[in-house]
Amino acid sequence: MTSKPKLHKGKYSKDQRGIIYHNNNFDFEQITRGYLIENENVSVKRGWKGHLIEKRWFLCTRGMVTLSVISIESLQNKVDDSFDYELSDSNFDILEVPAGYATLIQQKVDDSRILCFSDYHLNTSNDENLRWPQNHLEI
Repeated sequence: MTSKPKLHKGKYSKDQRGIIYHNNNFDFEQITRGYLIENENVSVKRGWKGHLIEKRWFLCTRGMVTLSVISIESLQNKVDDSFDYELSDSNFDILEVPAGYATLIQQKVDDSRILCFSDYHLNTSNDENLRWPQNHLEI
């Protein structure tokens, strides 16, 4: 595994007309599909879900979410070296999670949403069934 998760920092511009949120240095070229996740409430933890082949990108479009990220190797060996990333709708940060990692998503505010992107079309990589229970790392 050569890549590590990377946070692409967003920015905003404001004038008398309002605010434009942007991430002008982010390249969308690798993205082939997108989907939106909205958990039922703040107590729901969605994950652990991993990908050996696919890369993912995450952007909070409403509210605030915590994305926990861990290498699949660490997760399988129950070594908790996960990192937490806070994403919020008050910026346009995009978290890039390379292949070889798993994620766990939890809303910090009710009705939060996270937009997810992938570099593979659905059902083309055979990389969709790597799942662990959310309490997998608890001893």
